[in-house]
Amino acid sequence: MTISWTQQRERGNRTALQLMIWLSLRLGRRLARILSVPITVYFFVFSFRGRAASRDYLTRVLGHKARWHESFRQVLTFSTTLLDRPFFLTGNLDAYDISVIGLEHLAKWQDQGRGCILLGSHLGSFEVLRALAEADPRIRLRVLMHEGAAASTTLFRALNPGVARKIIPLGSVDTMLRVKEALEAGEMVGILGDRAVRGDKVARASFLGTPAAFPVGPFVLSGLLEAPVVLCFGLYCGGGRYEIRFEPFCERISLTRAARTDELQALVARFAARLEAQCRLHPFNWFNFYDFWEQFPS
Repeated sequence: MTISWTQQRERGNRTALQLMIWLSLRLGRRLARILSVPITVYFFVFSFRGRAASRDYLTRVLGHKARWHESFRQVLTFSTTLLDRPFFLTGNLDAYDISVIGLEHLAKWQDQGRGCILLGSHLGSFEVLRALAEADPRIRLRVLMHEGAAASTTLFRALNPGVARKIIPLGSVDTMLRVKEALEAGEMVGILGDRAVRGDKVARASFLGTPAAFPVGPFVLSGLLEAPVVLCFGLYCGGGRYEIRFEPFCERISLTRAARTDELQALVARFAARLEAQCRLHPFNWFNFYDFWEQFPS
């Protein structure tokens, strides 16, 4: 039986996470990264399902059978971005070199007094985009997300209560209204488009050579609100370097009753193609450690 990513038990211990955050903020990023290596080794060794998912993905994206050190590099990259979150959330960016490409694609809509949908993924770090938004008053960001009770999410929010106030929970009765108000106020609304939860409507598109399920919700939302869509990727480039990329995707999504299914399929296929292109450029930034292609078997 295929297990959805939402059904996988969160690994880690709340006390251990608190300790790591405390060490990170007080001892600095360099020492925290050293301390994270044995912890990463532990989870790499004992997370059988995550290791198998990593091998499957890397074999697809690299074009050869993934080696163990390549899978470990992917997990270590994820661990590094996880440790960077406390610094991003507290605005401590002195140790980072963050480059931004394509900011003009946001400015285009801001100059018109409009917001847009920022469509991201679990490729790289979305937290670096939040950090940019906190540091740059030109970027006003709200985030749509599932309101889970994961220990890590709770702890990271505790570092910056302002983050919680900028979250619009998915599935609430007023979700659509709050997104509409944010867009009309010229804010960007971020949503991740690569993970679906059980009950979501999905469309399948080719991704690294095999069809995979992607949620259609972001495109339906954009169509209903007549909001432009801009793709965003927060990519970890090694050391303290991150690259934030903005790409235009669609100025307006118009869904017709007669061809709605085909239109959504085409939008998902375009998104999957752009995500695949970035995966090939930054293969170790992929942070979906579950069977991505078999999550929702057709």
